[in-house]
Amino acid sequence: MPEFKQIAVIGAGTMGSGIAAQIANAGNKVLLMDLPRDDDPIGVLKDAKKRLLKSDPPALVHKSRIDLIEVGNIRDDFDKLANCDWIVEAIVERLDIKKELYKRLNEVINPNCVVTSNTSTIPISLLVEDMPEDFQKRFAITHYFNPVRYMRLLELVRGANTDEKIMDQIANLPGMVNVKITVPPSWNIISCESPEHQCQGFRFYPDKIKGEGFFISVFKKETTSYSNTSADTFKFIPLSKNELSVAKSFFELPATHQYLSHQNSMIAIPILFEASILSILSHLYVKKLGLDLGAVKGKDFIPSHALAMSYWSNLPFATLEVDTQTALNYLRRADVKLDGNVGWHLIKHHGIALGWAKLLPNRVNNYYPNEWRILNY
Repeated sequence: MPEFKQIAVIGAGTMGSGIAAQIANAGNKVLLMDLPRDDDPIGVLKDAKKRLLKSDPPALVHKSRIDLIEVGNIRDDFDKLANCDWIVEAIVERLDIKKELYKRLNEVINPNCVVTSNTSTIPISLLVEDMPEDFQKRFAITHYFNPVRYMRLLELVRGANTDEKIMDQIANLPGMVNVKITVPPSWNIISCESPEHQCQGFRFYPDKIKGEGFFISVFKKETTSYSNTSADTFKFIPLSKNELSVAKSFFELPATHQYLSHQNSMIAIPILFEASILSILSHLYVKKLGLDLGAVKGKDFIPSHALAMSYWSNLPFATLEVDTQTALNYLRRADVKLDGNVGWHLIKHHGIALGWAKLLPNRVNNYYPNEWRILNY
């Protein structure tokens, strides 16, 4: 089976842009498409590419791969899909909208183009029930998992009329291998193989289920240079002398923990679990680890919200118990009136920690996380 050369992804949300990024990571050009925006025909796509460049964990193996992602909208650039040999649909999970898109695609695409959906909720029989048999032969579900670059599993689901050679084309993708699964004969699950790569698939109880039954073939991404996570994962970086000195001037650091610097924050990790943590880091991408104590800025220490929520017992900061109305204003990240000495205070309501506030001579700085604030109550 020929390899896919011209690839497009329709839908620039989290999954669609992630799929496009992974195709670019493999060194392939890809056309990413979405609806036009009133103020900018490709505004949605520009935003999607910005998110990919800023994503954490990184969606791209290198930021230069963003140049492999071409963009267009499905109003003005739909004819570009005529040259594609694989189109991935990753739009909103609404059957009526997907069906309308497939009808438009069928009028434009070439007779050899494979169309797949990233849906995880809609049966394939419903997706193509209104489509001609020729379209159904070239249609399947390719269900990626989020985040696409780091989740190595790809689920392939075929319909009653899907050509099983599609499994070979998926296997031709860089770094993609079929997962062989042993199924006991007593389960009465029919297995099959594709002609070129002998990719294994399963038909689940076709004799007992109306229609095509359920078919699945599982693929995984091999560990390659563009899917390795070790370069991006959490690092054991000791605190600088200044960070350590400032932190110790605020409170005692128990000897039971190791103290690290990560993304401008001071992290405490129990020494007891160090060996297990190092083992995890060698195999998985780790975004957060341990207890975030706070950040050192100059000679000041700014405690983190995680520290306020923790059971850390030797906090040197004063505590302020507030009434219900003040607590609600604090949780809204609104201005609050507090009485106390100048400096950091842990705000509590009925003994429950809410977060930090810093009292200054002429005002109070509310440090409740902006993304957690109450918008209405």
